[in-house]
Amino acid sequence: MVVAMSKSYYQVLLVELSTGIILDRQQEYQQGNDDDSRYYFETWQEAFVFSQEMTAKTPEIECLILNEDNEFVHVERNQRGYSEGKES
Repeated sequence: MVVAMSKSYYQVLLVELSTGIILDRQQEYQQGNDDDSRYYFETWQEAFVFSQEMTAKTPEIECLILNEDNEFVHVERNQRGYSEGKES
């Protein structure tokens, strides 16, 4: 995970699959607009592996991967064995 922001990075958001509600790091409903709900990674591969691990562990969530410009890159879902997006 990224400690200091680099020029290029990826963000992962956890989302409750049944409702689409963004979850914080404790997998509870996000309150407010802070960074407690985002995980940051230096590479696409790190973000992707983290997303696969999280959805394997908790199939009720999906992981959205965004780039440094907050543009959607990928969604990872386990419950339906579904994964879509584009690799950078």
